[in-house]
Amino acid sequence: MEGHPEPLERVAFTEGQNIRVVRAGGWAYLRREDPRLKVRGTSVRVAEELYDLEADPLEHVNLAG
Repeated sequence: MEGHPEPLERVAFTEGQNIRVVRAGGWAYLRREDPRLKVRGTSVRVAEELYDLEADPLEHVNLAG
């Protein structure tokens, strides 16, 4: 920590039943094993998601793809 005025960001990794998430460098990357997802009652396929957390902290704009 010597020589660094601010603490360095730590990478965060989370794993659930169907999803894995990595947060680092102001980004969030999500990957689903089963890409089926219900959005407003409709089934959609979303295997990967990528969010710029500075510009989109609520993760509304998926930049993957």
